[in-house]
Amino acid sequence: MSRIGGHAMVRRRHWLLAVVALGVIWIHGCDEEQLSKVALKAQYHYTAECTYCDLRVDGSKITYTYFEADRERCDRWLVQAPCWTQNDLKTATGTLSKRERRDLASLIARSGFLNLKDTYGEEHESARYYPYTLEVTVGEQVRRVEYRSRPDAPPMPEAFVKVRDRLLELAEGIADG
Repeated sequence: MSRIGGHAMVRRRHWLLAVVALGVIWIHGCDEEQLSKVALKAQYHYTAECTYCDLRVDGSKITYTYFEADRERCDRWLVQAPCWTQNDLKTATGTLSKRERRDLASLIARSGFLNLKDTYGEEHESARYYPYTLEVTVGEQVRRVEYRSRPDAPPMPEAFVKVRDRLLELAEGIADG
């Protein structure tokens, strides 16, 4: 790459980082009422042979589709295909309070999730791995991150874990209720 092209790339990267930083500062600067009104969407998805989880937040609506493990069928499952079928999946829906929405948007901003790279974990697409995907929209900012799990992969980024865990806590509240 030429020196001129390299400098242009660096300027674009700095500009992009500045835009993301301003968005995070704006989110941090919002008072509670403003933050509860910010456009908020999230989708967490993970599936493997014996598990299925699709969790979506769209504004105040939360939808959680999951598979409750069938021990008789799945405990000794060796096939590299799901032990569950679409008919086995359960869906629960609920409504997030303004406080839950605000706290989730704040967690996303504070955790650094909006600054994560697109992909973590296994680097080679041709390798066997289990993808965990998490996409969030807060205001105008959208970030989709995939973590590619396998035994020798580095751990999930802390920001990914924090946002995922909070979404799962919210989902458990509607699945149990």
